[in-house]
Amino acid sequence: MARFILTIVCGLGLLTFAMGLKCYKSTAGSDTRTEISTVAGVTGAPACEMCLKLQVKDAGAQRDCILEIPGIEVGCTEAGDSSVCYCKSELCNGASATGAAFALIAMLVAASIGQMI
Repeated sequence: MARFILTIVCGLGLLTFAMGLKCYKSTAGSDTRTEISTVAGVTGAPACEMCLKLQVKDAGAQRDCILEIPGIEVGCTEAGDSSVCYCKSELCNGASATGAAFALIAMLVAASIGQMI
């Protein structure tokens, strides 16, 4: 059973890689998010290489798909009331890192319980 789950997870990962990265796009102060897989405003609309989330304390978050920037690493940087995060996984600029970590832990616990039964 564990091999089957691992095969499914790896297969989905390869499918995602073949289809390109998807990111959320939203403007600061808006609750509406859309999924995108190409960089807007660039000739030929290249595929997303990184996702961006810019959070300003009272203005909300802006999310977008960008081309990879040399020297920029995956992770978040904070300055005053603002933070900017870059990531390279599917729809990674949607929720906080805490929410994603909780979802991963819940999935691992469910898989462990499934093996016990």
